[in-house]
Amino acid sequence: MRNWAIIFLVFSGTAAFSQFQVATLQFGENLPQATLLNPGIAPDHKIVIGLPGISSAFVEVTAPLSFNDLWKSDGNRFVLNENGIAENAGRIMRTGAVADVQLLVAGFKVSSGFMMVSIRNRFENKVFIPGEVARWAVFGPADPISSNTLLLDEIGAIGINYLEYGISYSQPVTANLRMGARLKYLSGVAGISGSQDGYVYVNSDSASINVSNLEYTIAGSSIFEGNAKASDIYASGNSGFGMDLGMVFKVNSDVTVSASVTDLGFINWKNDLKGYKSEDASYSFSGFELTDLFFGETEDMEAELDTLIDKLEPREVPGSSFRTGLNGKLNFSARYRLAEISEVGFTFNSAFDKGKIDPVVSLNHNLKLGRSFFLLTGLSYLNGKVNNISGGLIVKPGPIQFYFISDRVNSFFYPSRARSVNLRFGMNIVIGRPTIL
Repeated sequence: MRNWAIIFLVFSGTAAFSQFQVATLQFGENLPQATLLNPGIAPDHKIVIGLPGISSAFVEVTAPLSFNDLWKSDGNRFVLNENGIAENAGRIMRTGAVADVQLLVAGFKVSSGFMMVSIRNRFENKVFIPGEVARWAVFGPADPISSNTLLLDEIGAIGINYLEYGISYSQPVTANLRMGARLKYLSGVAGISGSQDGYVYVNSDSASINVSNLEYTIAGSSIFEGNAKASDIYASGNSGFGMDLGMVFKVNSDVTVSASVTDLGFINWKNDLKGYKSEDASYSFSGFELTDLFFGETEDMEAELDTLIDKLEPREVPGSSFRTGLNGKLNFSARYRLAEISEVGFTFNSAFDKGKIDPVVSLNHNLKLGRSFFLLTGLSYLNGKVNNISGGLIVKPGPIQFYFISDRVNSFFYPSRARSVNLRFGMNIVIGRPTIL
């Protein structure tokens, strides 16, 4: 069972899709971390220093169902919300977690340009599960609301953890146009690749399981097994490269637009590999006599379970090298200055997830009080609903800049309705103010 436990842990992981950071982008030159989303942005400072681990931390966690989708109150206690599960499980349930921690950042003005170097630890885990899993759990496969067939090729996971070493530079091209790029060396820490085919079929008389082509490779296996050395993390030999491109165009004194594509790249996984493979197997089960269970006669049940485990238990095989692409993103934003202290903005953001485009459209207002206080509020359209409130605060008492940002502020106020929450926070040392576009 140990091999199955490893695969289960990789799959279950943690519980965005539609990962987006519109508030960070709208802060623009006032927040150095906005350059992570658009390298064409030049921070409004001569020198930027981020201390390890505290300059920036971003986390986003998403689940397919909220607490209210799963449970409802009958006046005295919470009971299972069967209708909520049936309506919201969907065909494919997507769940995942994304984290991004800056281990080091340093930026400085170079003539009319701006250069920044950074080291980030990035983690992305996404799990795909058919909605039938939830409906079977609540209603059973025989219920009309469920399908009696579960397709195994709709179960999958994307899990990568890597260190990103980046250097970016932005430079005015014309009086109104600034362009920038970031080159990135990627060092993979852990990843997984694999697939399987088959189905589980249940009717009133029996259950059938058919599994074929089940094969997975885990990179960074020593980390999963708890015996990793420092070199397995910081010098794994699983190398890759990436690139971000961006531009900022000042239409006039009141209107600024920007656009970028980020996370174009890949990682080659070829070290610390361990593979798991299961032989093609078919299994049918017609049930047990209920009286045997009542009288503790479970030998037949145990024999059936042993047979099933023997058929499906994956064996360890040499791991095969593989490549994973990064989750590319497209960002566009526009800002209009209403007054010296007030701006309104529009942002379009889209991630490319397994061939699926997840667009986000956001409107926001940014209040500026000098260079010491910035307050942003906004509203985003996502997945057919206008139900995400953005909020951000930057406070700069002297050369230290503190910030707190979330694109799902409502999740903190109404956690029982939330399917996703994200937060970026940190502090920077910022010195001086250059005269740049």
